[in-house]
Amino acid sequence: MNNPSLQNDSIRSHPAADSPGVEKGHRVLLALAFMALAGCASSNLIPFTDSVRMSYTGNELTETSVYVSADMELISLRKGEVEGDDVFKREIKKTLRIDRETPGRVVRAGADWVQVQFADSINITFVRNTSNGVYQTPGWGTINVGEERFDLNMRVLAGKNIDLLVGRIREP
Repeated sequence: MNNPSLQNDSIRSHPAADSPGVEKGHRVLLALAFMALAGCASSNLIPFTDSVRMSYTGNELTETSVYVSADMELISLRKGEVEGDDVFKREIKKTLRIDRETPGRVVRAGADWVQVQFADSINITFVRNTSNGVYQTPGWGTINVGEERFDLNMRVLAGKNIDLLVGRIREP
């Protein structure tokens, strides 16, 4: 069983490792990564800062669409509807959602804060972060929507802030 051809095959590297297809595969992955990064950059949204805020005059601020940096889910604190039997029971609660693509409008503003209204009359206050100048709201806690209280669920670590973003209309 000393067949020299079998010994050479076992020493030789895997054929796919030597083929140009592997390099092509890497090139394809690299191209996809660059396209994904370009897609993020082309969203044309920038953080809402004091310099951006000051670039708006008159009513422009209240007429401009603003967005959040992460999807937000608001879950009612009221008792929900119970569904199912025995161990399969679960409570269904009213849930509101603000996606990153959901535009909001500034409805009120103070020296270092703005209140933004999103769909379903959801008003969220964003405060200027003194360390980076970006207007943010905590990614946790509770807020009122009308007469109902909601828990903010971001599915991220506690302490994460949500940035307010605005479309790049002009240079600040």
